[in-house]
Amino acid sequence: MTSSDDGGLGRNPGARARLMTWASGRRPTTLAARQSVVCASPRVVDAIHDRPAVHPDALVFAPIGSDANVRYSGALSEAGVELTIGDNFLLQTQGYAISEYVSVIGPTLIRISDEEDLRALAEDGRAAYETGMFPEFLTNPIIQLADVPALGLRGLGSGPHDRLWVDEDGTVSVSPAGLPLGDLDTDVDSLHATWEAEGTAHQDPDAIGRSVPRDVVQTVGDGHPFLPRFVAALDGQRNLRARGVALPRVSGFGGFLRPELAQIPTEDPSPDAPFVMWSEDRHFLVSGDGSRVFEVSRTAAQAFETVIVHGDDHGAADDSLGVDAASTARRVLDESGLSAAAPRALMS
Repeated sequence: MTSSDDGGLGRNPGARARLMTWASGRRPTTLAARQSVVCASPRVVDAIHDRPAVHPDALVFAPIGSDANVRYSGALSEAGVELTIGDNFLLQTQGYAISEYVSVIGPTLIRISDEEDLRALAEDGRAAYETGMFPEFLTNPIIQLADVPALGLRGLGSGPHDRLWVDEDGTVSVSPAGLPLGDLDTDVDSLHATWEAEGTAHQDPDAIGRSVPRDVVQTVGDGHPFLPRFVAALDGQRNLRARGVALPRVSGFGGFLRPELAQIPTEDPSPDAPFVMWSEDRHFLVSGDGSRVFEVSRTAAQAFETVIVHGDDHGAADDSLGVDAASTARRVLDESGLSAAAPRALMS
């Protein structure tokens, strides 16, 4: 490599964002769909051309020594290893449990490397849900949590049409920690069908199946039903912190702008529902994927909060806010593409 080598980033605008989307398994609605394929070995790259598992226009990442679209050194598959692309992009990878104690100096991917990591994350989520205090390191704009479909955020960006990991032997999965779905000769629609069948409506426990057994992932998820909403809120908090808003509060975590909403029992909005967040004197409506932020008045924030919490129960929101205010809030959410999804029952 020469001092001017950018690893292919210049010829592939948006490649950094797609790499982070590939790592997280969550694609914001602001980013168009495109399959991203990361190869463990440069030897695999020649083998993926015109293979059924790979889209013809896939963006391919592989180690230096290949002719991939983007070439990297280091690794993405394990904690404690750095990945570099060209001379100007470095991504650190570390396990969850130690991340609170390690200084972050650049873009960092946090992996659930074992059961200890998963349980630590879940307990941090419980603390945030009860107190409203989120771990500061997780809300840092340069942090990304890996494989969030395993945590209950299965949706855009989660499946093999969006992300593939190709092992040295040609085995493919959605992530380095994911259980195999097939190989390069398995067509991508079949890979997707297998992926769909092995997950649930909201969760892909096998996305970290090589690191944490499926039954453990599901047990932790069942015991922490607020976890998907907690993880979803992090993207919005990072977006706001990148805009200079320090440690924003999140409606439903430790309290509400309208305290009476805390009396609604055993329900929580879908992780795809929008969020109301606020700082000392500013209020925001944030899309469920965190990619879109609207600054609103406190009164409007309270109206949105009420509609989001009540979800499809329009009558309850109408009784709480008044028909005109509730209808206006619902209309704005719909016209902004931020409809308030129906609540999901919380488990005790």
